[in-house]
Amino acid sequence: MPGEQGDSLPTPEVDVEAFQKVKKSIEQGRYTTLIGDPDEAKPIVDRLSGELAQTHTIMRIAIPEAGKDFPAVLSEFIPLAPEEARGEVEEGFGFTYNFSRLMKKTAEVSKQPVLAIVENLQHVTFARDDLIRVVRALANDRASDRELKNLTFLLVADKHPSDLIQDTRGTPYNIGTNIYLQS
Repeated sequence: MPGEQGDSLPTPEVDVEAFQKVKKSIEQGRYTTLIGDPDEAKPIVDRLSGELAQTHTIMRIAIPEAGKDFPAVLSEFIPLAPEEARGEVEEGFGFTYNFSRLMKKTAEVSKQPVLAIVENLQHVTFARDDLIRVVRALANDRASDRELKNLTFLLVADKHPSDLIQDTRGTPYNIGTNIYLQS
């Protein structure tokens, strides 16, 4: 019978302090990284997505443990973008170029702030460095591109993105707000 003990799955515990920090950072338009155990991060991202759904355009993807490469990440973001932005992806151009164009156009045409969420960043297989760098480039471009102020990223990983970069000669990830989950 509905409502009896054992009928529903337990609600995952949300780290309220971390949730409040993430929400405040996103509402202030900061690029944010949530660092910690994926099982602890997921309920925070679930709650955040639910609470911000009315005020933000949410573009959320989760990378499975089996992993996805950057082109597959781009492919998952395309259908989440507004129709006007999807036309920015051009066959024959690189995935970093297309991802950047897709995000810029999404920010331009969206009537609400755009929150792009990449969960389990550590599971991106091929070209993870490029994904991290294009997010950094989009953050840097905010200084000169007014529409990009409408775009915010939430990267969720078990390590800081600079620890996930394989080519350490490249640009380190040192933008935004880092929030660590206490395990």
